[in-house]
Amino acid sequence: MSRSIMWFRRDLRLIDNPALLAAIEAGDEIVPVFILDPQLIKITGEKGLAYLAQSLRSLDESLGNKLLVCEGDPVDVLTELKKKYETTSVHISAEYDAYAVARDARVSLGYLSEVERGQKEASSELLNAICTALGLTLSSVISDVSRDISSREAIKLTVVDAA
Repeated sequence: MSRSIMWFRRDLRLIDNPALLAAIEAGDEIVPVFILDPQLIKITGEKGLAYLAQSLRSLDESLGNKLLVCEGDPVDVLTELKKKYETTSVHISAEYDAYAVARDARVSLGYLSEVERGQKEASSELLNAICTALGLTLSSVISDVSRDISSREAIKLTVVDAA
């Protein structure tokens, strides 16, 4: 039996969610997850957090109270969940703001060995831009990631554009 993580972020819908459909196709079992990222919690106002809590309650009810809500760095949380649930893939909806792009790059480079963005492959220009935004060099990231990946089992991250 294969398990896939559906990492809910901003797109909390169940109907017509391309990432969720990809997760269903990829695994026999889905582990639905929402990660409370401390970096985002810091900048979210009181009303935003209240709305998020209400939305997560609603999503959890729709999922039969199966939503895992975890707090922490996404790389650390996903690493733990991969071990605990023996998952083979992580599915997410694409996000385009600077923080999300950098976070997703860090997740994919620091934790995962393969990234799928629909049918598109990540280009070296994109990787260089991400590294520049993070204040890193591509060669140092590749070196660090190679060491990190060699000590972990591979998992696949699928990013689906909701368009």
